[in-house]
Amino acid sequence: MTLTSVLPTGSVGDFSLSSSEPPAGVALVSLTLAEQLLDWSGKRNGIFLVGGTCAQDFVNELDQCSEPTLLDIGLVLKRYGDGSCLGLTSRRMILEQAVDNAAQHTMADLGGVPSLVFLANEISMKSEAAKAKVPYSTILGIQDTSHPVGDLVGEDGQLLPMPVGNEVIINSWLADDFAAQGSPVSVGDEISFHSFVPETIHGNVAERVHHCRVGGIAAMSGLAKSQDVVPTVEGVTDEESIADWDPPFPFERERVRTTAPHDEDDQYWKQYGSAPKVFMPLVRAREIAGSRFGETTAWHLPSLSQGKMDKLASSLAAAVPLQSVGLGVRPLAARANVAAKGSTPFGILFLTLSSFLVVAAIILLWVCFGLLVSSQHRTLGTLAALGWQPRQIA
Repeated sequence: MTLTSVLPTGSVGDFSLSSSEPPAGVALVSLTLAEQLLDWSGKRNGIFLVGGTCAQDFVNELDQCSEPTLLDIGLVLKRYGDGSCLGLTSRRMILEQAVDNAAQHTMADLGGVPSLVFLANEISMKSEAAKAKVPYSTILGIQDTSHPVGDLVGEDGQLLPMPVGNEVIINSWLADDFAAQGSPVSVGDEISFHSFVPETIHGNVAERVHHCRVGGIAAMSGLAKSQDVVPTVEGVTDEESIADWDPPFPFERERVRTTAPHDEDDQYWKQYGSAPKVFMPLVRAREIAGSRFGETTAWHLPSLSQGKMDKLASSLAAAVPLQSVGLGVRPLAARANVAAKGSTPFGILFLTLSSFLVVAAIILLWVCFGLLVSSQHRTLGTLAALGWQPRQIA
């Protein structure tokens, strides 16, 4: 890119959508170049409107005239695997609460179930003597071991009982890997995992350690080897090797085993991708990874005909308020005017200060008069005894 000019202070270079913060640096480029840089062809994240209509009227008009699709609001409803399952996910990875509510209303009666997937930075045995560790694994919160994507079954093919409380089910690959590292695990043993705290202040990244008990070991079939329960995360799930990850979170490459003969993590990724290694109750997963931004990453339900699928997509899109997915009208000029007025009411401040001065002056005069009378009380008493009237003394 070539710098063509520098915008002066007070020009469009000081523009900011936030009226409460100092304007940050702004670089103006052509729309075509912005599309190329972001690989965002044909997409827009803002439109400037000019008119005297209030913001709420614009919102009402948008609600009346717009007929958004799921793709328009960042949602994806598609078939998975052999087509026996449908899944609803978001390009923002987490489903907003309004979207989750809409899915609950429209998909639950069709057999839909919610799930929450999150990342464990490290899984290990709880015992300090055990050295086995497995880095960067996904954990899935579910409501039942019978799932539209596939069931969680043991090596005997029988459906595993649903874990409760702090119990979890691990897949057989994780159990075998622990054993290969010299720390065999069985039902009843306790394991620990590190995960990011979902919400922190000032953008700081923090980890928390959680402990759980193994309630079952699932065979590598059905849900235990499915990548369809994990939303797409660019730079992570779309990479062919775990060594190629470019995640939006702190990533310690030295933790990952990618070099033969100890390349177990990379081999798992190439065979099973982002398939979860640990499964826990959805309630417990939401306690760990849920936040005000959402507590569900996907909804899944048994497959429908194409006609019913299209109808479901339309119903979902219509049930999601546009404002809940970030589409809203901001009265920029009105906000700027309010911000320009400042937050301190100087008029009231000056009036209060003036009133204080007047009251203080009156009190001072009253005190001075009292001191004068007190210092002349003998003279005033003599005049009164001689027959002077009070008004004459005053």
